[in-house]
Amino acid sequence: MNLSARTNDKMSARFGIPTRIEEVVAHEIAHQWFGDSVTESTWADLWLSEGFATYFAGLFVEKYDGEDAFREYMRNAAQRYLNYEKQTKTPIHDAATTDLMKLLNPNNYQKGAWVLHMLRSQLGDEAFFKGLRNYYNARASGNASTEDLRGALEKASGKDLREFFARWVYGTGHPRYQVLWEVNGDRTALKVTVNQLQDGEAFLDPLPVEITV
Repeated sequence: MNLSARTNDKMSARFGIPTRIEEVVAHEIAHQWFGDSVTESTWADLWLSEGFATYFAGLFVEKYDGEDAFREYMRNAAQRYLNYEKQTKTPIHDAATTDLMKLLNPNNYQKGAWVLHMLRSQLGDEAFFKGLRNYYNARASGNASTEDLRGALEKASGKDLREFFARWVYGTGHPRYQVLWEVNGDRTALKVTVNQLQDGEAFLDPLPVEITV
């Protein structure tokens, strides 16, 4: 176990490691599978350790503290990434940064966790966890790359994830949504328009819209 992560508040704050003891222990235990048994093949693939450990700590929260606590955990993770992204626009898979300590950042921890959460949402629990099991079993006691993970998830789900990984792992930024709506005169129809306002290309991901009447 990473004792420094469990005892050093400054390190926890800098790297986004949870400070609640149960979450810290869950994070570090997850590294026995993702990071130790399956080790990233390059530093650019660091999220395969830290994003996984961050997300699996969240799964612990979901299991033992409930859905509301898990949502709060993921909201906090999103906010850490968004604050970081305002200052530094680099991809998760960052092969350009040579100062390795700078890779210990919210991209690899919190955004990495959110990439896994979005994949879980798009693929469904059955295909998502099947893909993770297959990925782990194929790479246990060895090294793995981001492409190894993509391949395992594609095989388990039957979906092409190249565009998703290009945007969320190899690319930078995130979508900024504008939602507009209008009701017709006799209130029998509702028109909803969703625009993306960020610079660059659109993020072509499913966007659930819930309308309550």
